[in-house]
Amino acid sequence: MKEYRKKETVKAEIYHGAPGTINTSWGSQKVTDGDYIVHSNNECYPVKSEIFEKTYEEVK
Repeated sequence: MKEYRKKETVKAEIYHGAPGTINTSWGSQKVTDGDYIVHSNNECYPVKSEIFEKTYEEVK
């Protein structure tokens, strides 16, 4: 799996999410088709693809 980092240098593992919900520290979050699931700093949260592409870059 490729590694990505937030442009502010936070490393994260990224997965393509399946529609449904995930439990986060902020409560239950809806995941829609095409969302990315970000795992970083022991947190897990969904990110819309258009936001992800502006905010994260691949670790090289």
